[in-house]
Amino acid sequence: ELAAVLDPDGQDYIEIIETSSPQGYGTVAPHLSVARWTDGVDHMCDPYGYNDCGFVQVSPFVAPNMILPVGVTGSYAIEHSNGRWNLYYDGQLMGYFPDALFNGAFTETSYLQAFGEVATIPGSTPQVIMGNGIYGDQPGADRVTGYQLLGANAPPAAFDYAYDSVPAYYDVAASTTSFSYGGPGA
Repeated sequence: ELAAVLDPDGQDYIEIIETSSPQGYGTVAPHLSVARWTDGVDHMCDPYGYNDCGFVQVSPFVAPNMILPVGVTGSYAIEHSNGRWNLYYDGQLMGYFPDALFNGAFTETSYLQAFGEVATIPGSTPQVIMGNGIYGDQPGADRVTGYQLLGANAPPAAFDYAYDSVPAYYDVAASTTSFSYGGPGA
């Protein structure tokens, strides 16, 4: 799962990610991650600490790369305030990305993204589940609900788009205020 905000041209981008990576973490357990793009360049905050992504940790309890509980609903929020982009998990401020990382040019958004994704080597067959492994149009699939721009008076009127790029293995079912997604992979 992923929650993100971005500037209108898509060059500056902040995201909170719930990810499972046996190669990155040595386990399939889901982990909390954060990342940013500045001027179209990815600054992923990896679990090994090789990439200084500029994230400033605040919480002693909620941090990037921590293991998340399986089967428990979590909430994510990204908010711009006082010269920084604050990232929250379950209502607790984890930390922030200072505006200086974006040369002061990314201080507001009118666009958010929420989605599930599986990353694989180009041309390979995806072997991992997305969400809880249940197809998005089936009962019991993982759901994303209640998303909105902070400070907005109402949820978004409609999705910009909802699609599945590999329908043999994953799919999505969307309404104007929520979506279900997932699949078993190959």
